[in-house]
Amino acid sequence: MHVDGFAIAWAGLAIAVFWAVGAHNRLVRLRSQTSSAFSGVNLHLAKYINLVRDNSSSAMDGSLALVWRGIENATTQFEIALQNVSGRPLDAAAMGAMQSAYSALCASWERFQNEPQDLAGDRMPEALQHDWAQLAVLAGQATDEFNRLVTNYNEALSQFPVNLLAGLFGFQRAKTV
Repeated sequence: MHVDGFAIAWAGLAIAVFWAVGAHNRLVRLRSQTSSAFSGVNLHLAKYINLVRDNSSSAMDGSLALVWRGIENATTQFEIALQNVSGRPLDAAAMGAMQSAYSALCASWERFQNEPQDLAGDRMPEALQHDWAQLAVLAGQATDEFNRLVTNYNEALSQFPVNLLAGLFGFQRAKTV
């Protein structure tokens, strides 16, 4: 009878180890998928930087040039934050900083769009408005996919008893864009 109890204990330990390895591998896979999905977000968000750089303030006149300089400054901050989060897309603090910089860039863009129309012409070129709108759609699609994966990853981290294993191996919750 003593041998049967010993075998049951070893079988239980083996099952627990196999479960832990499987759960760990699932978390690693989810973390990897989520990190990889950020490359699509990064690609589209970086296009905002290129769009602003390609339309420098030297092409703007009068009050538009002043407002455009604000967009260029916001773009520089956004570029730094985006580079920072690119290496660690699941870092909540880095993602929060990138979100703040992106919000500042969008607010600067809104100010530019709402600048009173100059009597000499349009307040902003149509092509520039179109390009920005296209980027917003593409970035939104990539962001939605990334956010879906972040939600799946965070849900996996919060499930019991996986949350105990996640804490043991240092898995951290991620932040959506």
